[in-house]
Amino acid sequence: MPFFLLAFLLFPLVLPASTRDSVVIEDINVTATLYEGELSKIPGSISVLSNDKLEQFNNLSVHTMLNSIPGVYMHHGTLSTNRIVIRGIGSRTPYASNRIKAYINDIPITNGDGVTVIEDIEFSNLGRVELIKGPSSALYGAGLGGTIKLTTKKNPNTLETGFRYGSFNTRKTEASANYNSEKFNINTSYFNTKSDGFRQNNQYSRHNAIVSGNKKIKESNLSFTVLGTKLNAKIPSSLSHETFTQSPESAASNWLAVEGYEKYDKIIAGTTFKSNIGEYTTQRTTLFGGYQNTFELRPFNNLSEDIVNYGLRNFWFYHKYKFEIITGIELFSENYNWKTFQETQESENIVNKINEHRIYGNISGQIHYNFTPELHFSGAINLNKLYYNYEGLENDNGQYGYPVIVSPRLGLSYDLTSSTTTYVSAGHGFSAPSLEETLRPDGQKNEKLKPEQGWMYEAGIRWHSYNARIFIDGTVYFIDLNDLLVTKRITEEIFTGINAGKTSHKGIELQSNVVLSDNTRFPGKINWQLTFSASDNTFVQFNDDGVTYDSNTLPGIPVVNIQNTLNWKPFQQTSATINHWLHGRQYLNDSNTLQHPAYNVLNFNIKQLFRINQILSFEIKAGINNLLKQHYASMILVNAPSYGGSAPRYYYPAPPRNFFISLGLSLQ
Repeated sequence: MPFFLLAFLLFPLVLPASTRDSVVIEDINVTATLYEGELSKIPGSISVLSNDKLEQFNNLSVHTMLNSIPGVYMHHGTLSTNRIVIRGIGSRTPYASNRIKAYINDIPITNGDGVTVIEDIEFSNLGRVELIKGPSSALYGAGLGGTIKLTTKKNPNTLETGFRYGSFNTRKTEASANYNSEKFNINTSYFNTKSDGFRQNNQYSRHNAIVSGNKKIKESNLSFTVLGTKLNAKIPSSLSHETFTQSPESAASNWLAVEGYEKYDKIIAGTTFKSNIGEYTTQRTTLFGGYQNTFELRPFNNLSEDIVNYGLRNFWFYHKYKFEIITGIELFSENYNWKTFQETQESENIVNKINEHRIYGNISGQIHYNFTPELHFSGAINLNKLYYNYEGLENDNGQYGYPVIVSPRLGLSYDLTSSTTTYVSAGHGFSAPSLEETLRPDGQKNEKLKPEQGWMYEAGIRWHSYNARIFIDGTVYFIDLNDLLVTKRITEEIFTGINAGKTSHKGIELQSNVVLSDNTRFPGKINWQLTFSASDNTFVQFNDDGVTYDSNTLPGIPVVNIQNTLNWKPFQQTSATINHWLHGRQYLNDSNTLQHPAYNVLNFNIKQLFRINQILSFEIKAGINNLLKQHYASMILVNAPSYGGSAPRYYYPAPPRNFFISLGLSLQ
């Protein structure tokens, strides 16, 4: 590691802190557990990113944001190709994120097949991110890897506009109008992101629009959110080792030949009504729906998709004295129609066509009880039922489902001192196979395929210094997963699923925040954040086509992740941030014969705010990504196949060193 990187890591340990006494790290409330409570009292591992932390990152994608959370690794192939892995779960999905659930303002953004496209969300419009790591099915149903809860910003009365320009002819234009009063607020934003990309066939265009707000009605509150996305993105695909090493700017030859791309229009909308029912009871009801139309041009055939979904979430909260009881239900229905076809000048030759109807329902209950002011208990249980109905070509019709899956969760937290809290928890989680995974290559359904299920056990400790200048959160966990779902590629376009055995996921995570200086004068405010995670993810029992991989390490998961962020605010309107990332080695295949080495990434940005008068301000921000010009793969395609004698394509290369500059104008 270069000397200056080592110095950067050690710098926060030797820099003298301010002598001023000031409470600058406050205990924050979290809501991802469905009840609002202080983070220090929550019996489980939850990470929270506020808007201040989100603004410290340079990239257009959410991957730097999520990778700052210990235990989370987001593979970032392109702006439209990503995969989220949480505590080693989700690493085997080829080109998307599943095994997790995600919500924005209580509206699901995970479809009925368990796929979450979180990169569609414009994270500069977020005010808060909360993440439950590991099995959280007792709270949210299917989602073995965890749950991500996104909350949009509530801005004051402002008109804002901004423009960003960067390497690879990357442009981003944004505009927002916000109104906020005592009883009503509305926030509207529009974003247009375009880039030529650093690779061949890598052009990207995305339009985002979001409207959110709420209206107070006596003792009740009505909120709403509408999110629209229009995407058109070329697909450079993955590369072989030789091409990745010698010409990472290339696209895969077959995708380049047809200029492959994906495009879609998507809308997500929902409204939530909160009201008080008596002195101790409140209720929250969310109605939501969504639509998506997708087309993908591929070397082997074309794909067309239409998705319509809708549903209901309703929760009742009873709070009195030392305990709180929460009961809830979530109902979800989705119609998913897709076809693969080949176009000629004269006709459209349909390869496959299936209409799916997916329905699931959750019934949940929770209780939170304070035995003493120091001892807190949490218990939850969820009953989930999943049902599929499908109709395909040649009268290939069917319906199937799974028995009711019961997912409990228990947790205890105890305040050892006024500044130290320890906790333990145990919870069950599951993820159901997608329809594509249940279908064999011959089109028949695999009746024996089961949902993968697992238990997670964790213990942790949270500590903050007497003056709240230091905060440390450490966790150890163990996940025992059964009936592992393995996605197998039969051809470049055909996938199927098998239950391949058991896996074990063990790890340690650390998150710290240290205020090194809190002066109003120079040197100003200096804050250091460190996240660290190390994990051991192994196959306990795994047999694939007669080959045994017992005791091997799961591929596509770095063995260690470290993130250092140093934020310096020498003056009230000036700030600078440097981010250092270390991602450890990761295997490329189940046999552990190939691996990608560890790599370091250094990013830097500086921001200056100019207040022209009381209502008008101007902001300029500039930054450099990959300052060290590291050559690495930011996404791995695990177990990449080889067809026709060609070399397997494991690698999505990361961009080389690049820069950006952004300008913003605000009127309030």
